[in-house]
Formats: sequence, structure tokens, C-alpha cells
Amino acid sequence: MMTVETPEHISSGVRRCITKATGLSVQDVTLDKTLIGDLSIDSIDMIDLIYQIEDEFSIEIKIGELEKSARAQLGELPFAVDNIITPEGLRVLQELMPEVSKEKFTPGIMVHQIPYLFSVRSLCGLVNRKLMDV
Repeated sequence: MMTVETPEHISSGVRRCITKATGLSVQDVTLDKTLIGDLSIDSIDMIDLIYQIEDEFSIEIKIGELEKSARAQLGELPFAVDNIITPEGLRVLQELMPEVSKEKFTPGIMVHQIPYLFSVRSLCGLVNRKLMDV
């Protein structure tokens, strides 16, 4: 069964979850801010944030889910070589994260840098995709 939520409801819910997990003001949590770079969300805050989002939207989020989806779409093609994302991997990530500026998908980006691409808008997109799967 598919759950239908408006983009505004998802956005306000995600922003509310971020403020609960981090103590940031809701005014500071805008859609274009990155979670790690702009909002300084650390690994402990991220765990709390994921819990808050799962509770708010009744979904389950797994760390590394985006990378796993990208690898599945590539089939036999490698997603990364020596921890550096391949051009094919970058193309699939861009498809999965259309809200991220194409300039951020630079050749040489490493797998561990993927979380630095996530913005509040990216998180809203992830929630929306998860709700569509329910």
C-alpha cells in the first residue's frame, strides 16, 4: 500500500526531525543546507535523526541504502574502484540525487564522501521514495 504525503508535509516533518535531533532552530534548517557541512550534523546526531524520521513517517532507513541502490542499478559495472566512485557510479548517484548540483559529482570523489552530498532536500527525497515503497 502506497502512502501519499505532500512535499510540504514531508519537508516540515523532516525539518522538525532535524531540530529534535540536533537542537537547531527550525529557521536554520532550510532545504538547501547540507547535513554535515552546513548543519554540522555528526554521527550521533545522524543516528538520532534517522530514528526521528523513522518514527515520524513510519518508515525504515538503513545507512548505506543509497550506495546499495546505486550498485544494484549498475549490475555488473563497478560502482567504485579503490574506493573512488567510477564515472558510471557518479552517473547513477546523480540520477538518485537530482537535487544535488551536478558540480558536486566530480571525478575522484570517494565512497566515504557520499554523506557530505546530502542536503535537507535530499533527505526529503529519500523519505518520499521510502513512503512510495510502503
